[in-house]
Amino acid sequence: MELVEKIHEVEEVLNSHFKEREELIKLLSLSVISRAHLFILGPVGTGKTRLIKSFAQLISCKFFTRLLSADMPPSELLGPYDISKFRQGQLARKHDNYLPSAHIAFIDEIFKSNAVVRNHLLSIMEERVIATGDEVIRCDLISLFGASNELPQDPANNAVFDRFTLRYRVDYVKDDRNFVEMITAENNVQLDPILTLDELQSLHRRLSSVQVGSHVVDFIVDLRKKLAEEGIVASDRRWKQLVQLLKANALRNGSDSVDESHFDVAPHVLWSTPDQYPTVVALTEKIVDPFGYEVLKIKEEAESIYENATKQIQSTHDLQAMFAIMGEGITKLKGLITTLEDMRGKAKGKSGEKVENTLKTINRLMEDILNAGRKKGGTP
Repeated sequence: MELVEKIHEVEEVLNSHFKEREELIKLLSLSVISRAHLFILGPVGTGKTRLIKSFAQLISCKFFTRLLSADMPPSELLGPYDISKFRQGQLARKHDNYLPSAHIAFIDEIFKSNAVVRNHLLSIMEERVIATGDEVIRCDLISLFGASNELPQDPANNAVFDRFTLRYRVDYVKDDRNFVEMITAENNVQLDPILTLDELQSLHRRLSSVQVGSHVVDFIVDLRKKLAEEGIVASDRRWKQLVQLLKANALRNGSDSVDESHFDVAPHVLWSTPDQYPTVVALTEKIVDPFGYEVLKIKEEAESIYENATKQIQSTHDLQAMFAIMGEGITKLKGLITTLEDMRGKAKGKSGEKVENTLKTINRLMEDILNAGRKKGGTP
């Protein structure tokens, strides 16, 4: 089986066990293909540890996880000192089953570390080395996944935060059907490996052969300028890492060169606070795919219509007024569907997929407006 197909098979297996995590699972794949680190922002109890542990099982690699605290000693991450070597006058650690020997690591409460642990994390994340006592150890780490329910509050953690190339905000399962599947599913399902470590390293080598054309560089330069005008500034490190993520996205999609469609990963690299994410998405679409930007604006308008309609439905106590609100919202959404259907003929490739996905979204929003009315007290 082609290696790229195995990556997609890994994602399919994970998506069958973890609901509403499609984008996050894709980012896990891109992380290990490009040897990048991923930060997950979100509340406790969203299945982050179990998801990443399952991901590591499917790749057949060494996995390490820890929950950080301010008083945690470095030995909890790096391993205890080797007493036998200490007696011989050497200062060395036993690294087996600790972070230096792991290929994939998950560190929860990533910003709760003390200064000593933080400095070790910076060294491991940036250089894949750990200096301890008399030895400098090269780590086997491919990707480190960190999580927290908040952004760094202490400026001392900004350097750690910046080393997470990818950032993703996760939330609880929203759809009722997905929620039912989630709470009734078996826990601790053992997954058989799909991708070997050697195969993953082969993908790492192939990454260098993915081409980045001058038009892609022009997109990046333009995007940086437009984001700066909005007060959104990313470090030079992040822009350089973005190129690697674009190449990884191309490789994941079976392409030997980066094109416009691979920029969907860019918003996950370039935000510093979650409120910046929609702006980064919109500007990326506007620069890279003007047609897709128009589709995005229609989707945003549809979501606004839905939110206004459901708020009014909840606040009214007059049945006829509720029916009128529902009718007005659905009529407006049908108008957007007509606009999208007129755009279908101009859509090609990924743009066509965006049109179809937005049509599905709007049809779902119409059904949700009807359901909101039924729950409130009637059916028009």
